Amino acid sequence: MISNIDFVIAQKVDTSFPKEEIDTYLGSLLSPSPNEKTYSYPKNRLYSDNLLLIKGLVEIKKGNYWRAYWDLKKSYQSSIKKIEIDSTDIISKLNAAIISIAISEVPNEYHWLRNFLGFSPLDFALQEKYISEAKNNPSEYISLQAYLTEILKTSFLLKEREQSFQLAEEIKKKFPDNKYVKVALGWIYIKIHYPELSIQELIDLPEDIKWFGYYDYVLGTAYYYAEEYQKANIHFNTYLHHYSTDYVKDIYYKKLIMDWFSKENKSFNEDLKDSVLNEGGTYMNLDRYALNFVSNPPYPNQWITKSRILFDGGKYDRSLEVLQQVTIDTLPQVDKLEYYYRLGRSNQAINDTTLAIKCYLEVLKFEGDKPKVYYPANAALNLGILYEGLNDKHNAVRYYQKALNYPKHPYKNSIDAESKRRLNTLNASK
Repeated sequence: MISNIDFVIAQKVDTSFPKEEIDTYLGSLLSPSPNEKTYSYPKNRLYSDNLLLIKGLVEIKKGNYWRAYWDLKKSYQSSIKKIEIDSTDIISKLNAAIISIAISEVPNEYHWLRNFLGFSPLDFALQEKYISEAKNNPSEYISLQAYLTEILKTSFLLKEREQSFQLAEEIKKKFPDNKYVKVALGWIYIKIHYPELSIQELIDLPEDIKWFGYYDYVLGTAYYYAEEYQKANIHFNTYLHHYSTDYVKDIYYKKLIMDWFSKENKSFNEDLKDSVLNEGGTYMNLDRYALNFVSNPPYPNQWITKSRILFDGGKYDRSLEVLQQVTIDTLPQVDKLEYYYRLGRSNQAINDTTLAIKCYLEVLKFEGDKPKVYYPANAALNLGILYEGLNDKHNAVRYYQKALNYPKHPYKNSIDAESKRRLNTLNASK
């Protein structure tokens, strides 16, 4: 949900901006305890469409997709009408682009609702055009919102690591010391595997961070991937002291992994396992992943798990070194799947395309009938990306389509969305 959360954190208050409403909505988006207060306001207010957009994103975070679609549709249609009247209306263009991006994050099972309401979002090229125009707008409020929209789309949806890094450098220079930029970059740097940079942004925030309830969770996660486990636990414990819902299962899962890595034996801490099972909620994707992990033994190979954590922390060479400790022939099938998948991911990250392709093909070789794990689907997606990079459009299309054909797995929504977008881009270029 992070992409939805941060699309609007750039709201810079001016004399005509509805500060009370915005502060309330940001409190819901950036903290585990949502404020249920809603607002009514005249439709002719300058920021009425923008407020509807933000309210819709709050509803998406809560899982109220019906309400979210109604709010987003009203905001979108109003923005489109204003663009038709005045093609220089940058606020309405940006509004329409953000909404088009946001609804792509709604799970596949709710797409019928989008179709039922007749929602036709902007195509990818028009989204980019409108965001680019808004970035160059002289209004700092509009420009900042556009910059954050672009970098969050690039990092969380497009998963373009190096491009996201460059955008991060650009936005820091343009908006130095902006606290909302630091919040966004705290999440983004974790996503693109630079946890140490995330830490730098987060510890530089003002002392009064009550408006950012997720602070200790995000900072603890950055320390976790930076392998500073003592500091990670301090921030995780602070978060758990205040909150009992969002990301609680994920925190106990990360504590379980840290404890597992610190011990000579290969057994899990039973108390931490019980906490993953019984504490917190399951609305957040990471909480559901944590619950699924501890609920479905046998558990994965310790070296393979260590390799994954190192990869997520941007330590690709060490990730490969750890995988060399694994005796492949002794692994059960599901571990073989993950072994070759992790090997492919790390080799792709260090730009060894040939070996990455070989590893991903091994994943597909061992996938079996209707695999429940996501490794084959994401291997197929990454094969498509690699072949597209080699200008082999035939194989790129082949593997994007294959990625779409896998049955339900934990990341089906995001993998399907990226596969469809890349297929559409390739088809449009023919």
